[in-house]
Amino acid sequence: MNGVLFSPGDTWLHRMRASYKLSALLLLGASLLCVEGLWLLGLVALCALILVAQLRVPFAQLSRQLRPACWLILYVGLIAWLVQDVWIALEVSLRMFALLLAAIVVLSTTSITQVMAVVYQVLGPLHRRGWVDREQIALVIGLTLRFIPELGVQWRNIREAQVARGLSGRPFYMIVPMLTRTIQRASEIADAIDARRP
Repeated sequence: MNGVLFSPGDTWLHRMRASYKLSALLLLGASLLCVEGLWLLGLVALCALILVAQLRVPFAQLSRQLRPACWLILYVGLIAWLVQDVWIALEVSLRMFALLLAAIVVLSTTSITQVMAVVYQVLGPLHRRGWVDREQIALVIGLTLRFIPELGVQWRNIREAQVARGLSGRPFYMIVPMLTRTIQRASEIADAIDARRP
């Protein structure tokens, strides 16, 4: 997960307009909140896997992108299992996994510049009315997307640090330091955005 998620290519997904892909991702995210049933969620996840296969991204690179998020999904699913039951946990995990795969497809075929351009254009009417600052919002989204790949780097750094201290480096022991570093990095991004304000 080094660098940005975007991988240049000439697939039909790369050629699709960024606005279409982002709209589809937004619609899918909203729809998944209403979808129930393991078979239907599994079908959505399978379709997302088929789209991921269309990317022609090396498996090693894809694995690095998915591994930290998959551990987080597993952790959330475990909590849902303990709080409710195993079927709810499976639904939650499948829902998050399907959305993760869809996001990988969109972000792997759409550059940050394209995403920011779409946000800038969509927020045009609200900006002209003085309701929002579209430049600031586009910047926030761009910095956030740039931050996402760093999660994988942080995950590996934490694991290597724990192993160096003689700890096991097991995923569940890495959740707390991972969340702490993520919150700290998010705070740094917020400070950077505040510094750019006039």
